Amino acid sequence: ATNEFINKVVFNTISNTSGNNGGYADFTATQSTTVLKGVTVPITLTPGFTSGSATEYWKVWVDWNYDGDWNDAGEMVCSGTTSGTTATTLSIAVPTTAVSGYGLRMRVIMRRNAYAADPVAAGTTTDKGEVEDYTVIASGSAKTNGGSNIVTSFGTNENEAISAVSIYPNPVSASQQEINLNYTLQHNGDVQVAVYTLNGDLLSTQEFKASEGENNNTVNLPTLAAGMYNIVVSFENVKQTHKFIVR
Repeated sequence: ATNEFINKVVFNTISNTSGNNGGYADFTATQSTTVLKGVTVPITLTPGFTSGSATEYWKVWVDWNYDGDWNDAGEMVCSGTTSGTTATTLSIAVPTTAVSGYGLRMRVIMRRNAYAADPVAAGTTTDKGEVEDYTVIASGSAKTNGGSNIVTSFGTNENEAISAVSIYPNPVSASQQEINLNYTLQHNGDVQVAVYTLNGDLLSTQEFKASEGENNNTVNLPTLAAGMYNIVVSFENVKQTHKFIVR
C-alpha cells in the first residue's frame, strides 16, 4: 500500500473510512452489518493514493456458507474498476442459502494492473494495493407481497423480538414528508428508526414507544432528493435495514 490503498468501504450500515493500513486491515471485530437473505445490496468502494492516481481492480468475496474459505460457488460476489479517486458502486446479491446468525467474513481486495485471482493469495509483495476484511450477518429473507409495493422482512423464526417489518409506500414521492412503518413486537419497548444515505450518512432519527403485537407508526422524513435510501429499524439487539426509493 505504498502508493495506493483502500480508502473507504460502504456496505449497508458499514461506512468505514480507513485510510492506508500498510496492505491489510482486519475490521471483522469492529465493522459488521446485518443483511436480509434474497436481497441485493450495493457496495461503494473508494481508492486512496499517496501521490498520483491509477486504475484499480476490485474484487469482493463473502464466506456465505461459513466454512472458513471462499472456494464455493457464488462467494466471489462482485468485481469492478475505479479510475483515480472516483468511487465505484457494485452490487452484492445475498443468497437465500447463506448461513444465518454467524459472522461471515467479507474480503475486499483492491489491486493495481489486474484483478486478484485468489482471495488468500492476492499477489506478491511487489504488487500494489490493499486487502480489508469485514463481518456480514445474514438474517431472515425478503419478500414482496403480490400486487403491492410493500416489502416485508421475515426473521429466522417467529419468536424474534421484532418481525414482519414493512415500509410503504415504496417508492415514495419527493414531496411526501413521511413513510409508514409496520412491525410486530414480542413485548413492549422502544423502537428506533434511522434514515441513512447509501454512503452511510445519517439523515434523521426517530423513536417510538411500541406495544406487544402489531404496530403502525408514521416516520417523518427529512427533505430528500430523488434516489435510494436506507431505513434502519432497531429493537433491543435486533437491527433490520430496508431500502426505499424517492421519486
